[in-house]
Amino acid sequence: MCDAECADADLSGADLSRASAERLRAEGARFDGAIASEIVLVGAKLAGASLRRTRLDRANLLDVDLRGADATGADLSRATIARCDFDRAVLREIVAPSVRIADSKLASADLREATLAGAALRGARLAGARLAGANLKKAELVEADLSGADLSQAIAAECLAIDADLSGAHLAGANLML
Repeated sequence: MCDAECADADLSGADLSRASAERLRAEGARFDGAIASEIVLVGAKLAGASLRRTRLDRANLLDVDLRGADATGADLSRATIARCDFDRAVLREIVAPSVRIADSKLASADLREATLAGAALRGARLAGARLAGANLKKAELVEADLSGADLSQAIAAECLAIDADLSGAHLAGANLML
């Protein structure tokens, strides 16, 4: 599907597994509880969309705009995400073990209590992000920008943090056995 328009649509609970879309415009749409396993989205516009508790396991997202989206409790297990914009997105309690996030913006995103164990966050821009209580055990934070991020009470044991920027980060109570 190319250039589809479904802004403000309600696709809650829909089965979108293995769907593929280029340049989908779905700003403000609701995908709450949808099953979108192995979905492929390229150049999609999902700013302000609601993806609460949506299954996006093994999804491939490239150049997707998710600014201000709410994906609380979403499953992003083993998803591949590149050059996406999650600025100010709510990603609280997401389940995303082994997710691969490359060169994506997550500035000021809310990732509190997120499960990111084994995640590859290479070059992710997490400046000012809220990661309080997040599980980052064995995560790869190579060249990640975590400046000013809140990592209080986060579990970051055994992380690989080569050239990561943690300047001004809040680390009170964090487990940082890097």
